Amino acid sequence: LTVLVDDPVAAAAIIEPVCAAWPDRIPPVVQTAPATLAMTADRFAGVIEACDALLVLPGSVGSPHPVDVADLVAARMFGVQTLAVLLADTHRPAPSAGAENLLRLPAAAQPGTIAGALFAVAQATRTARQRERHRQLDSRVMAVAERQFEAFQTEIQLAAMVQREFLPRDLPVVPGMQFGVLFRPGSALSGDFYDVQPLDQHHFGLFLADASGHGVAAALLMMLVSRLLPIKDSTSTGHRLVPPGEALSRLNKAFHARRGDLSATVSAAYAVIDLRD
Repeated sequence: LTVLVDDPVAAAAIIEPVCAAWPDRIPPVVQTAPATLAMTADRFAGVIEACDALLVLPGSVGSPHPVDVADLVAARMFGVQTLAVLLADTHRPAPSAGAENLLRLPAAAQPGTIAGALFAVAQATRTARQRERHRQLDSRVMAVAERQFEAFQTEIQLAAMVQREFLPRDLPVVPGMQFGVLFRPGSALSGDFYDVQPLDQHHFGLFLADASGHGVAAALLMMLVSRLLPIKDSTSTGHRLVPPGEALSRLNKAFHARRGDLSATVSAAYAVIDLRD
């Protein structure tokens, strides 16, 4: 509790009864500040930030034309969180018009009334400051979350670029045969894979696969599957083309052995095209 007053000694007659009537039986910590502080916005703001409630006692400052302290306080209270209780002469117009954080009481108000008003003001100020701290904390958390989300999005885009590098950019051009592809993944990373590659002078292999799910897991799964498909076996005389049925059967066994505890499925189709027939 800060008391804005010209004469601290004279103010004791009001401050002591107010502290004695404090609602929770624990008197507040009281400090006094010269009323002339109300004339300087920066110094007044410092007084406001250091207290939970402000009590302005009747009085005038300045010469030769006295200025009511309440008028000065009212001019400084806009836009601050601390609430103030003004004890003002009843014959003067209320200076707090438009300032919602000002409570005007008659100069002759009873100590119990003043104490109750100040207690409520202090509680409201603490609540407002707590809400502001929570808002600032939420803002900082949101800022961190946004930065992390942006970093995650960047990583996803880079991962998508890497995934595209595993897919053929240009399909083979073969007389009498035309290959085409339409690749439209549902997200940046997908579990889709396709490939067309020559197996020998007369044969081409065509492989299509789709891992269950989307995102990083599905993309990594497809990178594994694309490396497990057996297309040729080395022999003593050269190589043997693995028939599609055998290739998929061996792929299924290899995938089952490599996936570990991962619960995932892959749909795949493999074809060998003989250009001669």
